[in-house]
Amino acid sequence: MMHIVKLDKRYDGYGRFSHRVEFISYGAGARLTDQKNWIKSRNYLWTQFGPSAELHLARPELFDGVQPKWAWDDSKSAIYLKDESYTMFVLKWESWQNA
Repeated sequence: MMHIVKLDKRYDGYGRFSHRVEFISYGAGARLTDQKNWIKSRNYLWTQFGPSAELHLARPELFDGVQPKWAWDDSKSAIYLKDESYTMFVLKWESWQNA
């Protein structure tokens, strides 16, 4: 299951990203599906918006002065997105669900 969080100052990544997409598993069968969706999502974002890194490394000083448009956090099974990448990701996610 995918859960979207609008970031505010309570969340890691606030100020660099606008949203966090969490992949939450409920039940034994859901874990595999969520892992597949997690990998599919990261591959799409890498292809669409270029390379990124774990949240704590996704800083402009490590990317030639440019803030990455997305990042991930393996410990939370979450992807962090900026406004444009968030919009594009949600549209892509909807197309995957309707396929």
